[in-house]
Amino acid sequence: MNLFAGMTDHQIASSILGFLLFNLYVVLLVISLAAFWVTSRPRRGRVRVSALWHVLASFWMMWAFISTVWAAPVEKSFINPDVAGEPFLQGERFQKVIIGLLFAAVAVACMVVGAVRAGREKRAAAQQALPEEIPAGAGR
Repeated sequence: MNLFAGMTDHQIASSILGFLLFNLYVVLLVISLAAFWVTSRPRRGRVRVSALWHVLASFWMMWAFISTVWAAPVEKSFINPDVAGEPFLQGERFQKVIIGLLFAAVAVACMVVGAVRAGREKRAAAQQALPEEIPAGAGR
């Protein structure tokens, strides 16, 4: 049984591209939600602001998901199969895929900013948790 039986070259390339994009977006969305869960838990009575960056990344990933439907709503193809001479990975529909990838890139940037910010907030909280040094002779 051939999975691609009866499909044109454009449709085969489009289905592989759709599979890869969907899985990439799922992995990135899971990472952003897991990072949000880890950073949003209150520590020592404080809620870290870096969790907001991970929520923002999740929203951008949802826009990337929506862009896959926008790029090929019902036509079964990200690559225009009606134009026989159209080269692969060029054309109006594929430009919409590029826009979705830009949404995903913004989400990755938000996740990186959130991770850097979480590290800074963790170090600052650790510094505040250290006991203050008592000057010599102050306790006598």
